[in-house]
Amino acid sequence: MNRYSIKQLIVIGLSFFLMTVPVLVKGQGHSASSGLLSEQLHLLQPDGKQIKMMKAFLAHNLAVSPVRQNAVKSGSTGKFRLDEVLQEAIDSVSGIAKPEYKVTYTYDSLGRMQSQTEREWSGSSEQWLLIYKDELYYGAHGKISKYIDYNYDQGREVWVPSYKSDYAYDTDGVLRMSGYYEFDQADQTWWLGMNSLYYYNDQGQNVLGMTYVRNNPDDDWEVGIKQNLFYNEAGLPARDQTYFWIPGLSEWSAFWELAYQYDEYGNLTRRMINSWSSSEGSFMPRLKEEFTYDYTCEIASVILPGPSWLSGSASMAHKPTGSSGYELNGTNWVPESRNTYIYSEMSSTGSLTLKPGRAKVFPNPAPGIIGVELENAGNTATIDIFDVAGRKILSAKFTGSTSIDLTDHPENVLFYVLISEGIKQSGKIFINH
Repeated sequence: MNRYSIKQLIVIGLSFFLMTVPVLVKGQGHSASSGLLSEQLHLLQPDGKQIKMMKAFLAHNLAVSPVRQNAVKSGSTGKFRLDEVLQEAIDSVSGIAKPEYKVTYTYDSLGRMQSQTEREWSGSSEQWLLIYKDELYYGAHGKISKYIDYNYDQGREVWVPSYKSDYAYDTDGVLRMSGYYEFDQADQTWWLGMNSLYYYNDQGQNVLGMTYVRNNPDDDWEVGIKQNLFYNEAGLPARDQTYFWIPGLSEWSAFWELAYQYDEYGNLTRRMINSWSSSEGSFMPRLKEEFTYDYTCEIASVILPGPSWLSGSASMAHKPTGSSGYELNGTNWVPESRNTYIYSEMSSTGSLTLKPGRAKVFPNPAPGIIGVELENAGNTATIDIFDVAGRKILSAKFTGSTSIDLTDHPENVLFYVLISEGIKQSGKIFINH
């Protein structure tokens, strides 16, 4: 799988951008997302150099988003901390959800995100496989100073640097410039391939981003991309439009637009992903993501990894619980995927309150093999599987996680009882034979 840059198409660290962005960049997965990128590249008719520039910009853009705005802050003390986002793909025919990606976050002592690690579910081996990792570093001002992306080499079992971004602020702590570096595997050196400048209105809102690019270290800098950002009356981001410069035509060409909708509290409820239609002369809807919240918990009680990884440039006022992604097929929105946010509950002292008995049993429904994963990987557990008559058909003891093969059992519905650290969890397992 080639993540030319997972942080590419639209800002996601996870929700639909952990659902569509990785796909657009990795070149596989949701056909709608791949089609969107292919169609846009076809309309622009870029050469190899321009395609590389587009991909590099898209990677850089997600990394920049956390420091361009402060709608959702990372680095707070809260009652709940987001540790994981589980992404499931939804089959368009059966409606069955199957695990696809999982992103886990780590934080420093100040509650600031230190890293995010992405894994992909392997149906053949029935396990999560490492694919990408991002590390964040902070300056004396407390803002992000550097962001490094790694690919995981499965053969050598090592992390390999891919790209990095760094940031420059003025004396007021406002982001003014950022640089994107690619890692040359042959020379084992970094080279600067992109510089972005940021402009603000009188209200301090980022309204324009201009990006200059070069294809090789010895090339001259050329204008490449611009972003226009618009805000609603409440001062919340409303639209984010991206244009690419086409040298052969000496003009800007519209590429895509992100449009945001909010509830009465200022929570992002819907993010539209619109592509430019030459025939219509406007941006047209292609994909959307809808968010859900726990309205009993305000955002001040939540530690999140950072703005862009969940909401892009948009706002959240309450604890987000998940999101669902859809593709526009004709006039119908078809479910594509869903994301579940998994939190740790913090004690009054700020330490984690682990729930040792909590476990995930997935996929459910299952094709025959299920995975079981404890919230605390260091704990042990026993799981018993029963048929509808209450007969125990198997029992397993494990530490952290395990997989169980149920393909030889003809029942479509089974029951499980899991006990870990004295805590019992039970439920149904649906089998699709």
